[in-house]
Amino acid sequence: MTPDACPFCTSTEVRPHIRRDMRVVIVCDECGASGPICIDQDAAAESWNSRPWKGNQRPASSSYR
Repeated sequence: MTPDACPFCTSTEVRPHIRRDMRVVIVCDECGASGPICIDQDAAAESWNSRPWKGNQRPASSSYR
């Protein structure tokens, strides 16, 4: 699974970061936002992509419908 663009700054420069404890978190290289700490890359991307949208926010991903 590929992480969507950053929900805060809309950057597509997001990547998985593997921590010292071997858990994974998705990090935005532009604004520094990070998702939940997860057990693997797929879980981290899924958690990042499923962030609920609030108020007037719009998803940056073209895969959102």
